Amino acid sequence: MLLAIFVVMIVSVAIAYSSYYERIIVMQEHRMNVSGQNAPINLTSGSPVLGSASAPITIVEFGDYQCEACYHWYHNTRADIIDNYIETGKVNLVFMDLPFLGRDSIIAAQATYCAEDQGKYWDYHNTLYNFQEAIDNGWASKDRLVSFAFNLDMNLDEFMIAWIRQSMLNVLRQIMMKANGLGLRQLQHFL
Repeated sequence: MLLAIFVVMIVSVAIAYSSYYERIIVMQEHRMNVSGQNAPINLTSGSPVLGSASAPITIVEFGDYQCEACYHWYHNTRADIIDNYIETGKVNLVFMDLPFLGRDSIIAAQATYCAEDQGKYWDYHNTLYNFQEAIDNGWASKDRLVSFAFNLDMNLDEFMIAWIRQSMLNVLRQIMMKANGLGLRQLQHFL
């Protein structure tokens, strides 16, 4: 009886390892496919550059304002990257919206580009990650997004004019098409 239990345990571990190993291989192949892309990324459809435009390395972050992993990266890692690499001129950062987690994702991303028109993109970006809530619970309602703009001392008339323009949605569509072309199907990605 003890031998049978031992054999079952060995078989179970072998099956679990095999499944885990297969997932690792698939993830590595996906990573190689993404990093092996030779097509340049059009950074003009992303955020303004954070850091020196002449930095030798650009970190391109594809993210969503409702993504839990993006939220954790923002609150746990981003400050170290800024302090050790961006502020020292070693790298810069460009954020590319990949708003696929729901309706709040799209309007939150749209609002950042409205803020960009007034030179407040990164302030607004920070505000969104500081006030992020559950997916599509209404945390990014139009009224709340306007209140964020108000709290950042933005001109609300200009913000609303930018909101109405469809060009912001076109920027988001371009980023989504580029991300799909790179094979990015989940968050969070850095290139």
